[in-house]
Amino acid sequence: MENTAVWLLILGYVLIGALLLITCVKSRLSGLYKVSLILLTTSFFFGVYLTMPKILGWPVARDILPNHFKLVSSIIYEPNGTVGDQGMIYLWAIDAQRARKNTATPRSYALPYKKDLHKKLVEAQNKVKKGIGQLGEVTSLEADETSTKLGQAQARNESIAINFYDLPDPLVPAK
Repeated sequence: MENTAVWLLILGYVLIGALLLITCVKSRLSGLYKVSLILLTTSFFFGVYLTMPKILGWPVARDILPNHFKLVSSIIYEPNGTVGDQGMIYLWAIDAQRARKNTATPRSYALPYKKDLHKKLVEAQNKVKKGIGQLGEVTSLEADETSTKLGQAQARNESIAINFYDLPDPLVPAK
């Protein structure tokens, strides 16, 4: 379904671009005006195409997982050697900083599969299903990491270590 939407968007922009090109060829506008119209249409196409994953809610591998986040849900795809699939872990999380300000919107994150993270996520997801909120904390990088910055490692799609903790029960005011 998502691929169909992207291809229809591309086809729509190609159609608009072709109609604009035909109009520019047949019109008596100045060359600079024609070129600027075509460049503007092309830039709009690339702008929409690049923001499409965020609009559709696809997981963002390029955005950095916050250091502290509330786990909403997760899906784990284990590696499959027969088809050459490396496996992937998808998290749906809320940034802890924004959660305090009540401006929290869950985001989807894609992380490379790691067996220890898989085990931790299964435990955390079971607690979430029981109603016990889970706070995730990005703690450190794997031993093979050469950079000291978490953000750089996540941008390169390297494995990171995450620990989960139970959130305290919210205080309900007395009646």
